[in-house]
Amino acid sequence: MQDKEQASSLIDSAFAAHQSGDMASARMYGEKALQLQADYPDALHLLGLVAWSEKDIDKALAFIERAVELDPDEPIFRINAAAIHEKRNDFQRVVEHLRIAAQRAPIDATIRMRLARAEVKIGDNKAASESYETVCRLAPDRVDAVAGFVRSKLLVGSTAEAFQAALTARRKWPGDISLLKLCCAAAIQARNWRELLEVSALWRRADASDLNACRSLAHAYMQLRDAPKARDAFEPVIKVAAPAVADLSAYARFCLAAFDYAEAERVLGEVRKLAPDHAELQFAQARYDLFTGDLEKSERHFLRTIELNPDMPQSYVHLVSIKNGDIDDAMLANMQRMADDSGKQAEHRAALFLAIGAALHRRSDYPKAMQAFIKGNALTTDLLALEGSLYDQTRAEEERRRDLAFFKSGVTSSAGDKAPATPIFILGAPRSGTTLIESVLAAHPEAFGAGELGALPVIHDAAVAWAGQAGVEAFGDIPEEQRKAWRNEYVSGWPAIGEKKYIIDKQPLNIRSVGLINALFPEAALVHIRRNPVETCFSIFRNDFSSGWPFACSLSDTAHYYGEYARQMEHWRRELNDEVLLLQYEDFVENFEQRARELIAHCGLDWSDACLEFHKAQRPVATFSAAQVRSPLARQKDRVLERYGDLLAPLIVALEEAGVDLTTGAYMGEE
Repeated sequence: MQDKEQASSLIDSAFAAHQSGDMASARMYGEKALQLQADYPDALHLLGLVAWSEKDIDKALAFIERAVELDPDEPIFRINAAAIHEKRNDFQRVVEHLRIAAQRAPIDATIRMRLARAEVKIGDNKAASESYETVCRLAPDRVDAVAGFVRSKLLVGSTAEAFQAALTARRKWPGDISLLKLCCAAAIQARNWRELLEVSALWRRADASDLNACRSLAHAYMQLRDAPKARDAFEPVIKVAAPAVADLSAYARFCLAAFDYAEAERVLGEVRKLAPDHAELQFAQARYDLFTGDLEKSERHFLRTIELNPDMPQSYVHLVSIKNGDIDDAMLANMQRMADDSGKQAEHRAALFLAIGAALHRRSDYPKAMQAFIKGNALTTDLLALEGSLYDQTRAEEERRRDLAFFKSGVTSSAGDKAPATPIFILGAPRSGTTLIESVLAAHPEAFGAGELGALPVIHDAAVAWAGQAGVEAFGDIPEEQRKAWRNEYVSGWPAIGEKKYIIDKQPLNIRSVGLINALFPEAALVHIRRNPVETCFSIFRNDFSSGWPFACSLSDTAHYYGEYARQMEHWRRELNDEVLLLQYEDFVENFEQRARELIAHCGLDWSDACLEFHKAQRPVATFSAAQVRSPLARQKDRVLERYGDLLAPLIVALEEAGVDLTTGAYMGEE
């Protein structure tokens, strides 16, 4: 008993010496304690600490591991053993020791925190998330624990939990930049683009020097389909002394999306000087050439992109479009490999499956093509579910009824500020021929094809929201001054059109805004292009609309959307009579010159023979039809229903239920 007491006293002296930095005395006391009491765990532990302080890691580990053997329930032994194993990068042993230490000291947040970090190191993110969660409960003010919990939950795919925890943490520690960055990561994985926009803006304001904040902000704007703001947000990234080639190429792509072709070409010129054979440059250049009409150059650049980086899915997708699905077996196999790779981004896999379907369609392998289309759309459906933006048929019907009641015909507005050009609105469902009609009009020397302008849908939603807040039941009851402001907002968002007297807007969402257009722009020309609904809907289903058009992922939803569109346009046909020119796509193609002349005359333009050779016009086109409109008009030889037969049965049934004429696309039901 006396020896044990003396040994304990010697250990106290040894620890005191160790604390003061007197390692020689600490060792002496520890060794004397071992002489008095063999295999004394505290003495072994102390001698291990001395050896560790003297950088003899192997000796330190031997002493402390022996102490653990003799007293496995002492947390401090295991904590220090774990620390030495960490120095040796043996994180599996670190975890083993800390898990037992945590069991022995269940309310010690520090042990749990160290355990969580070690579990991350060995890739056990599920266990790490549980450990971090325990720390958050034991020490709720530890921001590093909350951050670790969010990161680990993201890594195991528990997106909803991670996102909610990130939101809660951001509110609790609003000025913590590391949390803002983490919130951005969580928002991206949760596909909550509004939150990403808000947090990225906060991050940018909190640390203007961090260009990753600009990248994140630009990404948010692009996901929200505001390309001009994405371009502007990204601009500081390329203003540094030596911007990276990848950043310059990305900025060029933002410029293309914003229809800023001059700036895109300028930046691409800079990149060509720095790295003429960089994959990102080749890809951006290929897109530029595609949109501006040089299809041969575009194809060459996409092929070169694939040579430089065979794992860029978007290159294959664009190439399939340019070549109308005519690709070789090797390229198809490479696309299939990437599409089947669950490690690839879901958006890219979805686009690849749809492109594979297009290639199989070209080969007349229709059953396999349909399988590929279904797989691609299933992936997009999963993304829409994550975003909470799946197509809701009931809601779509409610919105149609609301819009038709709110934007009544007969509302008149004064001209407001004189517009620099007369608007021409091309109305129609996606893939119905709107790009063809725009191309014919834009070939006229007095008309400017602006593509799918985004302003009117924003104004439409703003007007509905304004009325809801003010308790106004009809657009005509909104003060004239506010209506003028919206008119001017639309005009101010136009691109530079030079001396052109007409500007063409083919935004598909404008079909819901015919009453708004009639009220704000009584001088505008309205053109409705309608196409066989089976062809239209199946074309929508086959193309990669990503999450922009939620209905596009399902044949039945696409048919339902088409039915809602057909109802809206039938309503406005009755209300506006001859003010809207109705063109049937099939008839327009069959009797091209006659119908083109009628189109030009309806829009108030004098005839120009250039309209007959629209495919030769040098102008940018940034839609799925970018390649098609560069070729002379061709008549369709056979219909998709003849090729796909029963595979299209769900579409046919849904169109009939929606009251749509299966030949023309007209609404045949009764209101």
